Amino acid sequence: MRKADKLAECSHFPLNGEMYLTDREVAARLHISKRTLQEYRHAAILPYFIIGGKVLYRESDIQALLESNYRNHHYPKLV
Repeated sequence: MRKADKLAECSHFPLNGEMYLTDREVAARLHISKRTLQEYRHAAILPYFIIGGKVLYRESDIQALLESNYRNHHYPKLV
């Protein structure tokens, strides 16, 4: 088994204090398909790394994406 495959098998592995996620994990967290995640990569919506053919994402980049796209809608309270 290649070293990159072994590295990518670990769901959550820290590197310099940063957690990296696989495409499967990111798709599950965002409740999107892997194909939609691929479209996000091609549209440069989400930064990623390719190491030995494996796509990895920094957990902090996922969090930053969610925070930058957060919309707080204030709905009037029904009385």
